[in-house]
Amino acid sequence: MYIFNSKNVDGQQLVPIINLLLGKDVVGAEVGTLRGQTACTLLQNCPSIKKLYVIDFWKPYSDFLKVEQDGLPAYSVDEKDIEFIKVTALHNFKYCGYSEKIEILDMDSNIAASIIENNSLDFVFLDVHMTTEQIKNDLIVWYDKVKTNGIIAVHDCIDKAVYNAIIDFLKEKNDGKKYSIFDNTFM
Repeated sequence: MYIFNSKNVDGQQLVPIINLLLGKDVVGAEVGTLRGQTACTLLQNCPSIKKLYVIDFWKPYSDFLKVEQDGLPAYSVDEKDIEFIKVTALHNFKYCGYSEKIEILDMDSNIAASIIENNSLDFVFLDVHMTTEQIKNDLIVWYDKVKTNGIIAVHDCIDKAVYNAIIDFLKEKNDGKKYSIFDNTFM
């Protein structure tokens, strides 16, 4: 078994929140799992997680989120690289010690959202967006999947495009819920 407890894992800020606020039999989703390190970290450090959906379709992509928006990608991942990334994720899931709690949804996040019931998740961690439009869409399609007292978290909020998309979404929702940003993660 591998030990996943690095402080450098995206989403590690969720560990104390899940453990202190969400109770027992927690069901969550990580949207954009890549190598699976966040999923494995959450499962190893949050014993109350009963089930974790890991959602990724492991296709080549270009990430356009960067400090200076110029229309050019910050980086791109080709087919060869994404194949290695997926094999690494599946390997990590197998050897994290909690593979029975993982349900892999190897598909686009919009399709995954369409099969998960509204109000069924205790938390969702969004870490799949590569454009401003995508983060806006992810917030729209995943927000209602989370229970009333659940947590929606968004990584990369230090990026101005992500932050602005979150703020615009919150203004539209105007639901009076509490929000916080810590260490590049919005919750």
